[in-house]
Amino acid sequence: MRIEAAAELFFTYLEHERGCRAATSTAYGSDVAALLRYLEQEEI
Repeated sequence: MRIEAAAELFFTYLEHERGCRAATSTAYGSDVAALLRYLEQEEI
């Protein structure tokens, strides 16, 4: 599974199972995007 697919599943979990608000998902999304940029730069 690619990390992007895992992230999408995580956001679905947050919304449906944890009942998180959109702002929480947005904040986590920013963190995940930063991580993906870092991994891409480091060629990991």
